[in-house]
Amino acid sequence: MACDTPVVATEIAGGITRYILAGGDCGVLVPIGDTEALTAAVRSLLDDPELRTRIAQNALRRVADFDIHTAMCEHETLLEDLGTERTLCGRRRCRPWPPCRRAVLGAQTRGAS
Repeated sequence: MACDTPVVATEIAGGITRYILAGGDCGVLVPIGDTEALTAAVRSLLDDPELRTRIAQNALRRVADFDIHTAMCEHETLLEDLGTERTLCGRRRCRPWPPCRRAVLGAQTRGAS
C-alpha cells in the first residue's frame, strides 16, 4: 500500500483486512481459498488502469492512518484523557513516567561527564 501499488488480500477472522483496506476502497478483498476470485481480482486490476490507479491512490492515503507518529499522538491523547501524567517521548509533563528513552539516555550522558 505504501508503494502506491494496489493490494489483493484475503479476508481473515476479525475483519482486520477489511478494516485496513477500508472495506475494499484501498484494495481488493477475496475469500480465503477462492483461487477464481483471486484470479479475477488480479485480472481486473491488470485490465482496468483507472481502477488500479484509484485503488493505489486510496491505499497510499490510507497508509498515513498507520504512521508511528500518528499512533503515538493518539496514544498520548488517550493517556491525557485518562488523566495520567505519563508521556510517550512527546511533551514533558510534571513527572513523566515511564521515562522516555531520550530522557534516560540524556541522564546517562550527563552522568558520564
